[in-house]
Parts: sequence; C-alpha cells; structure tokens
Amino acid sequence: MSQKIVVTGAAGLVGQNLIARLKLKPGIGIVGIDKHPANTALLRKIHPEIEVIEADLSRPGRWTDALADADALVLNQAQIGGLSEQEFIQNNVTATENIVAAMRVHRTPYFVHLSSSVVTSRANDFYTKTKTAQERLIDSVS
Repeated sequence: MSQKIVVTGAAGLVGQNLIARLKLKPGIGIVGIDKHPANTALLRKIHPEIEVIEADLSRPGRWTDALADADALVLNQAQIGGLSEQEFIQNNVTATENIVAAMRVHRTPYFVHLSSSVVTSRANDFYTKTKTAQERLIDSVS
C-alpha cells in the first residue's frame, strides 16, 4: 500500500533532511511544497522522483490540491529571519491558517507540526511571536 506524505517547507534544511529519510521507506510518495525558486530547483535536482510544488502558502492556490488524497502532512514551513514583521506574519501565521483550512477541506487524516523551542522562551521578537501564534492555530485543529 502506498502512502502520500506532503511536506511544507520541503526545500529548507529540515525539509530536505526529512525527505531524504522518508525516501528510505518503501511505499511512500512524497510531495514537497516550498516557495523559494532556487531551493525548489535544488530539491528537484536532488530528489527527481518526488513531486515538487513551488507555491506561496500564504496565498490561495492549486497547492491545496496536494492534500486531496494525502495520508499525512508535515507542517514545516517557517519564516526564520527577516526585518519585516509582515514577512513573519505572512509565512508563519497566514500560511498556517491556509494550510489548516485546506486540511479541513480535504480531511487530511494525520499531521505533524514542527515547532520551535522559542515558543516557551521569554524572547519577544517577530519569530517568537508568530511561532507562538502558529502553535495556537495548530492547537485549534481537531
């Protein structure tokens, strides 16, 4: 039996390493979603056998179709650096809202959310605030 796993943030450091590990398991089809063109090009080159979707998850789009028959989703996307608070909100909060909505529409049966230890820290930067908001969104999924 083949399983389909969708990985967001697939072309980043954690996503690339996760995909390499998932590929070791027989019977798993992988769909990687990322928004960075240079990184998705590299992902396609390193892992030509997986489906790669280049998309901004903070915007509606056909990327949601990947969840239509997915067995699991790994929420791994994150804005980890930048100067604008809006970038963090867009990529850590709005994107997660859209992913959660798509999961509900397509009734994705299983998901894993990769968070950050900063959510329990005293830090008060854009990353910490938006990752904490992201966790609250994920906690609302039932």
